[in-house]
Amino acid sequence: MEQNRMAKTSDAQLRAIEKWRKANTTSVMFRINNTIDSDVLEHLSTIDNKRAYFLSLIRADISKKQSKKWWIALNTEWNGDEFGRTIPLLATTEAEAIEEAKALKIVFNDFVKAQDPNATWVLFQGIKDEYSMSGWSDLSDPIDID
Repeated sequence: MEQNRMAKTSDAQLRAIEKWRKANTTSVMFRINNTIDSDVLEHLSTIDNKRAYFLSLIRADISKKQSKKWWIALNTEWNGDEFGRTIPLLATTEAEAIEEAKALKIVFNDFVKAQDPNATWVLFQGIKDEYSMSGWSDLSDPIDID
């Protein structure tokens, strides 16, 4: 009699659930070698919620990558005073950053060179740094785009 009181899922409900899953979720699956990756398997056996664990690792990696940014630095002299300006770029890879920096240089080079023929353009990658005055500090060796 207890089983009769329990609600049963109809075929229509099952189809609706499956339709929602297809529209709103993605399944990610990979295999782990029992021998080669035994240390990973042992560690995973201690994790209760593996989905949350994997998502937290991925989000930490995303955050780490977002803390790095490419910049172009323009060093110039104006009426005998040295100035340095940094401009954040949209690029996420070094190759993209070089192309973006070169495009900016083409657009502004005539104006800058008219003010200071010795101005230099340098590309670098910075990382968030709470102790730096600008909030960013140099991460990579500068790339000269002159």
